[in-house]
Amino acid sequence: MAPNGLLGANTQVSEGFTREAQGKFKFADGKMPLLPTNLYVSGYVKNRPRLTLDDVIISTSAHRGVNNNSKLTCDVSGETTLGGNKVEGCLVEDGFHSFVSEFKIPYIYGLTVGELAMLINEEGLNCGEKGNEPPLKCKLSVIPMAGWRRDMRYPDTGLPWVLPSPNIPYPQSAVNYPSAGIAGEFQGYLNIGIGYTLPFEVFAAEWIDADALKRKLDSYALPGVAFRTIHFKPFSGSLAGKLIHGVQYHYTDFEAATCTLTQFYVMQAVNELYPEKNPFKLSAGRNSMFDKVCGTDYVRIQFGKRLKVEDILDRWCRDVDSFKKLSRKYYLYP
Repeated sequence: MAPNGLLGANTQVSEGFTREAQGKFKFADGKMPLLPTNLYVSGYVKNRPRLTLDDVIISTSAHRGVNNNSKLTCDVSGETTLGGNKVEGCLVEDGFHSFVSEFKIPYIYGLTVGELAMLINEEGLNCGEKGNEPPLKCKLSVIPMAGWRRDMRYPDTGLPWVLPSPNIPYPQSAVNYPSAGIAGEFQGYLNIGIGYTLPFEVFAAEWIDADALKRKLDSYALPGVAFRTIHFKPFSGSLAGKLIHGVQYHYTDFEAATCTLTQFYVMQAVNELYPEKNPFKLSAGRNSMFDKVCGTDYVRIQFGKRLKVEDILDRWCRDVDSFKKLSRKYYLYP
């Protein structure tokens, strides 16, 4: 699934940081601050026997577990790059749990890593990579941050950005990641800026008329998002050195925008202009991964018929309110 911040996968959460920075952040108990770094520890280790309760750690990425010979697990609660209010996407459905959609949570879940670990632990969501094993729990202790609020995004912290991936070079990249990453699962369809300096910020191809695509997207009057034309040559990947055309998008009102649907509206617009460029046919071999990152095959089946966002809107948004209600139990911050 994806992500708060890094999120394009339910299981990979970019760790926020609790070090003092410009006098804003420190451990609530006043202990020595941490240096900023991105921490995520995979609990999936091949050939390792199933772990017992007493030797399981839910790590900062809330993976299945790693044996650390410990009776008590401490998790540093880190901030989330998307803030703590935005929730988007349906819950991962049975049969679609995987390394990129391990937990029954939405695509954007509005929790810090510490809050997420608490929810996964207490709600019994740690059921293995495929979601079909008995839930494991651990004794979990979360060290909260001081000074963070749910309405804060990463730039508001004053902390330096440490790349969790070469393709997440800026804080804005983490916002764009859940906005374009699903469309990026296809091959031979749209370039989303990977292989260029704007990863996840653009949608482009050799065959696109950039002006026509912008006009089409503008006609939708999408709340909180603006588009501009762009023409560039990727420096790596299958389109390296080739001139491609499309749009770059920018959030004018992040709270009003439904980030995850940006890519679906782009695909809708592209289909209206170029109906022969159906991504589910052009890149049929990637349909399984598309289903996994969406956490369901409903999106592919229904959206694939006409490539109209209205056909998936209710299903995509149906779990948002109930998940917000559930997750409030685990809020550590106002």
